[in-house]
Amino acid sequence: MELPRLLILVAERAHYAGAEPVYRRYRSSQRGQQITRWAGADPATKPTAAFLAEAKIVGFWPYRDDVIKVADEFDMSPAEWAETYLRALAAWAGDDRLLATYRSAAAPACVREDMAVLAAAHAQQGFEPPAAGVADRLPALADGVVRAVVGDSEAMRAGAWDAAQAEVARLLAPPPTVLAARVLAAVTELSDRIARDGDIAVPSDQASLLREMLTSLAALLADAPSSAPVAATAGGVYGAPAA
Repeated sequence: MELPRLLILVAERAHYAGAEPVYRRYRSSQRGQQITRWAGADPATKPTAAFLAEAKIVGFWPYRDDVIKVADEFDMSPAEWAETYLRALAAWAGDDRLLATYRSAAAPACVREDMAVLAAAHAQQGFEPPAAGVADRLPALADGVVRAVVGDSEAMRAGAWDAAQAEVARLLAPPPTVLAARVLAAVTELSDRIARDGDIAVPSDQASLLREMLTSLAALLADAPSSAPVAATAGGVYGAPAA
């Protein structure tokens, strides 16, 4: 859709007399008061650029709402949040390619704020040390996903998505000490139950899978480098709760 027609459509929906009142709302000030704009407060941003930047946000917003509902329903970790969010961003870019390609195919401006929230939630889990540059790297990954979707090569899109998934896992996954503590707690609880309740039944397929996994884990641990013991934190073996 061309910009003039888009402005007219917005004017009609907002019951304005024409496109000029729409432009007026996106100028740096109105009646001497600074206007808060989703596209940023930089007065150098022209009305047309601000309008299109905010159109990207509005277009992406329903996808974002769906992510929030799913994440809340399933109590997702920051890593799961980020992966689901980037999938929604990719879906939006594919559905709305014209807006997605505006300004060098970057993600909507709201994505940077959301990625900052995810990085903060990850940091609040008390992991030490936190991954460096998470708050800066996540928005860059989001921009990369949008550029890959609007690109011409299907192989490039698939490769970019795989790379984004791998980096999200690296940036936001719990550190090995936390994962080891969770496994230790689960194995200890299961062992205690079996020892205490002699007649407890573990399905044969699960028992077989557990034996295989524990054998493989033992071999990996034998070859893995070890470090000094980690002191328990206030969050217990599971770490501090996420915000």
